[in-house]
Amino acid sequence: METEFLTIQEAALFLRVQVSTLYGWCHERRIPFRKHGSRVIFCRSEILKWSERHVIPPRCQPFSATGFPDKNINAMLTTDGSPSDSSSLKTRRDMDWQTGSKRR
Repeated sequence: METEFLTIQEAALFLRVQVSTLYGWCHERRIPFRKHGSRVIFCRSEILKWSERHVIPPRCQPFSATGFPDKNINAMLTTDGSPSDSSSLKTRRDMDWQTGSKRR
């Protein structure tokens, strides 16, 4: 199997980042690369492996119809638990004003 090498421009297009960002990552040794003389090149399979190691899993939990993930959302609903019309919802500013807390 033949190894496919990418130039800095090709690797930047492949990763969808600026060339200057890729040079910065090389300087910080954050991404696998090779030097052939003064040229920086990348092995496509190494870039794919590197990218797979940098997958960030989703933080939020799936939304359920029975409950809200945010504890404060229930305080913003009407007394019967349904947001029947938009005028019945409290805004965060109204809630903060009532509790006396200040947001920056």
